[in-house]
Amino acid sequence: MITRLKIIAIFTSAIGSYCPKDSTLTTDQKFCYFANPKALVREEAMVYCANFELNGASIKSASQNRAVVEQVRSKMGNDLDWVWLGGKFENGQLFWNDGSDVTYTNFASAHPSDGFLVIDIVNGKWDTVPSGWFPVVCGGEKKKQACTSTKFVSPCENEWLYSSTTKACYKRIGDYGGFKWPEARSRCQALGADLVSIHSADENRIVAELANHYSHALAPVIWYDVAGTWIGAERAGHGRMNFTWSDGTEFDYAIWAHGSRTEQPYVEMFTARFNFSQSQVDDALLYLNQWNDMQDYTLCSSAVCKKAAKF
Repeated sequence: MITRLKIIAIFTSAIGSYCPKDSTLTTDQKFCYFANPKALVREEAMVYCANFELNGASIKSASQNRAVVEQVRSKMGNDLDWVWLGGKFENGQLFWNDGSDVTYTNFASAHPSDGFLVIDIVNGKWDTVPSGWFPVVCGGEKKKQACTSTKFVSPCENEWLYSSTTKACYKRIGDYGGFKWPEARSRCQALGADLVSIHSADENRIVAELANHYSHALAPVIWYDVAGTWIGAERAGHGRMNFTWSDGTEFDYAIWAHGSRTEQPYVEMFTARFNFSQSQVDDALLYLNQWNDMQDYTLCSSAVCKKAAKF
């Protein structure tokens, strides 16, 4: 698994996508690529490219692999390392987002880790990453005839992240001085949402990406004890496992940190990577993205809101 920071994403599509203005065509005039330099989590990147009816790029040969590397270098320069591909490696198998067969691989390691596929623009080798916030390059098969103008309507409002997996919208809110759980919930409700409920490991990853992005931005100026992120779990009564979600959905998933569930009323996600003592930094890294129950007077620097998508 890799930890490089500069990652771009590249996408290609099934027939029916179109080439926006200023996109670049491949030498055979069949595919085009274009960039969005804004950093996005993987879900957002996929939705952005889906606006143009795109899927993640699947590479079927060494020549296609070279073409992807050459296209990105020519359009975006050499000041980058990694590019998203439209694949996922899981349990020893590679899967392409578009459902096509795997006919070619070019992994740097003989035993890749589970994760999302990236290509090294320096040498063309592939590796995997678990998640991240990165720019995106989209691409697709050029239409043989001009397409009519189409307006894309997002399932979520502006500044909300849509997940096609959960069919829900997510938004990170924050305060430099921190806020208590009831205030965080009130802010979400004012947005027509509630504090986030989490029902799977994938959804926990989505929430963690939003929350950690905020924590990193505040790292130089906030204290450790306000650096967590409120989620919508609250205690429903006595007992270590007696919790409920504030939005009323079933409490069917949890990822508790060791030593948590100490009869406190509200739940935070560990998202801080920084502090004034090394032991506290080590604790934050050990429990990163896991949950902990907290006192009613606790301040957290951020919270994640959730509401159903419009369609």
